[in-house]
Amino acid sequence: MTVLSQTTLTNESRHSDEDAPSPIALVVGDEPNTRKIALRTAAAQIEPIALDIDQAAALIGISRSMFYELMDKGKIGPMGVKFGPKCIRFPLAELRAWAEAGMPSREIWQRDRQSAGKIKGSKGS
Repeated sequence: MTVLSQTTLTNESRHSDEDAPSPIALVVGDEPNTRKIALRTAAAQIEPIALDIDQAAALIGISRSMFYELMDKGKIGPMGVKFGPKCIRFPLAELRAWAEAGMPSREIWQRDRQSAGKIKGSKGS
């Protein structure tokens, strides 16, 4: 039988008003002597492959409103993928590639990606 329990860790550097322990891991094992840490936190284990507007803006170091403004002006290269009227996600790999390319305007970014055959429907894909 597998035992699932939540362990906690107290941070000795905490202030006295923050003495409550915080959950950090799930412990999985068949016997108490052979417990293994199966999972730290989900956030530490899973890197998103696509970011929402807030995350994309934070990644490049600007506010959400500035991101929208730059997007409207065509200065954010990646277009984002629309999953619904209020659900747009930006592929993390594309945001990183765009930043490494010097953050060119959307027109230049799309042209360069199309000529490289990296846009769906372009030559070579």
